[in-house]
Amino acid sequence: MSKLSPGKLSNPETFSAREIFRECPVTQLAYDRLRVRIAQGIVQGVAARVEDDRHRVLLVRQHRENGWSRQWMTPGGGVEPRETPQRAIHREIHEEAGVRVQGLRLWKVYRNSYTSPKQGDSPLRFDIFQYVAQWRSGKPRSLVPDEISEVRWFHRLPRDMAFREDWLYRCRPVRANSLINQPR
Repeated sequence: MSKLSPGKLSNPETFSAREIFRECPVTQLAYDRLRVRIAQGIVQGVAARVEDDRHRVLLVRQHRENGWSRQWMTPGGGVEPRETPQRAIHREIHEEAGVRVQGLRLWKVYRNSYTSPKQGDSPLRFDIFQYVAQWRSGKPRSLVPDEISEVRWFHRLPRDMAFREDWLYRCRPVRANSLINQPR
């Protein structure tokens, strides 16, 4: 279960809101892919709940080969070196869902510890910045068909959604200091 605790991110600057610490068991394939990303210097991720004027939520479906068992999820991905989380989420939303957004606001920060099903693998630390945003333009479609197999609007969050509990309750976005405006 998630535990709320104040604290610092890997970066020496701190957030003005509490962070959520949690363990995330994942498939071996997802764990191995994340280990490669971390070795490439990608230690932060982003995700966004994108809503339209009809209060529908935009979700993407990963290919099974990506380790997520074809679950629905919010658009997102890794923050590349020298990229801010805000730039990363705008890029990821456009690549994965083909749309542009406005009104981007930081919602939560998760400090995840991903665990492998294999005994002896060390947990992988990966911080996730979660945002909420409003759809601005574009027809939902994947611009990276080798990663995303489907893009769709939902009136309700589907049961087969990865990290569904993260997005069930709307809350006031958190205010963060300049950390999220700076490249890593």
